[in-house]
Amino acid sequence: LEQLPAVEQAVVVVHDSADANGEDDDKQLVAYVVDSSHALHDVDTSNEGSDLTKDLAEAEAWGAVYDEAYAVRDALDESDPSLNFSGYGNSYTPGRVHRPEVVREWVETICARIAGLQPKRALELGCGNGMILLRVAKLCERYVGTDLSANAVDYVRDVITQHPDFILPHCGLDIAGAHEATRFANERLDTVVCNGVSMYFPSADYLTSVVENSLSALEPGGHFFLGDVRNFRLLHHFHASVQLHLADSSVAYHDYRVNVATHVKHEKELLVDPVAFLAMLRRSLPSAMC
Repeated sequence: LEQLPAVEQAVVVVHDSADANGEDDDKQLVAYVVDSSHALHDVDTSNEGSDLTKDLAEAEAWGAVYDEAYAVRDALDESDPSLNFSGYGNSYTPGRVHRPEVVREWVETICARIAGLQPKRALELGCGNGMILLRVAKLCERYVGTDLSANAVDYVRDVITQHPDFILPHCGLDIAGAHEATRFANERLDTVVCNGVSMYFPSADYLTSVVENSLSALEPGGHFFLGDVRNFRLLHHFHASVQLHLADSSVAYHDYRVNVATHVKHEKELLVDPVAFLAMLRRSLPSAMC
């Protein structure tokens, strides 16, 4: 029962039933459940003041997870340090990394879109192993990459100071969270990039703070590029696709549906309905920022 998406908690007990004469008639299994919507309504909201602290702690926890993943360096092309996708799991092939040609197509497509903004002074929030930084920084007069992972920052620093194809003296690096863009406002930024990071944000409020701070850090007329945001409307479709790919022919349809529902229920990453950005525009962002 607890595997069903609508059930938060469940207890099943054996109940002895009796007939009209008081004699034991049969045994029945009786289930007591707490549905997910009820549990949500019962959440204590008295500590809303501590939400920011919790968000920052969760963001740092994701940073620690990726610090370990980046340290493994299990998907590094030694001939091309700009294609280091260590830490990037593939949902369709658990335990195996992506194919290099797929990652290359992805990153080059993203970089082409960023290049279209004609960045000159850019900040990247969550630069990871530098796949975007090592391409786009070559187009800029100043580029600052930040990440919560010290291992990632150290890797990029080694590349931009030692690899002959990627010597980038105009590129700076720092340990920082995605919400800290305003720390770098003195860089006179015309572009802020935050790509493939939002799924690890702890809450919608944190996402809003990232957007607000990034826009505040920009010079007038600048661009904020927020890319690879997971679409909440496609959550069920995504897990249905993955589980169908992983299922063998012996899996019953009912079990497949339960499996999909379980993965949807236990999704840990942040997904955003595109409409949320319209709501953010109307409720949170000053008109001068938009």
